[in-house]
Amino acid sequence: MTVLFWDIDGTLLTTARAGVIAWEDAVRELAGREFDLATIRTAGFTDYQIAVKTLEALGLEPTRPSVEQLVKRYEELLPSSLPKRQGRVLDNVREILEHLERERPDVRSYLLTGNTRAGARAKLTYYDLVRFFPDGGFAEDASGRSTIACRALGLATRLGPVADDGVLVIG
Repeated sequence: MTVLFWDIDGTLLTTARAGVIAWEDAVRELAGREFDLATIRTAGFTDYQIAVKTLEALGLEPTRPSVEQLVKRYEELLPSSLPKRQGRVLDNVREILEHLERERPDVRSYLLTGNTRAGARAKLTYYDLVRFFPDGGFAEDASGRSTIACRALGLATRLGPVADDGVLVIG
């Protein structure tokens, strides 16, 4: 069996900054001040790691409860933020996923993303892609992407055989 691990943002879809808006709104609500997410480096970081960096940039201690609170509020705000922007599924993505689903029973698709499970579900549900991804590896804490990848591979192997040369990461 071949396993494809897909990233979300910039690979499957773009939210047209809906996630940024939800994040900044969450910070405003919880910290009581404005925050420009562009002031910190976020590329390659998970949602939990971005929460740590955000709190540090605000001069606040990134305790586990404060990080959890920020991530949870972001997850709550994201679904209502998505329709306010003109995001979209990227070109050919839906067609590729439909082809794999229809023509390639030997290929399984999972997510491998720095998004939280709830954040990923919100995005995939809004853009009608959720049915293509039964599960995956998500940011569950401030661990890095390699930890997420190990969890995702463990999940895939528990759900069925995976060919030694049959793992591809897309995105």
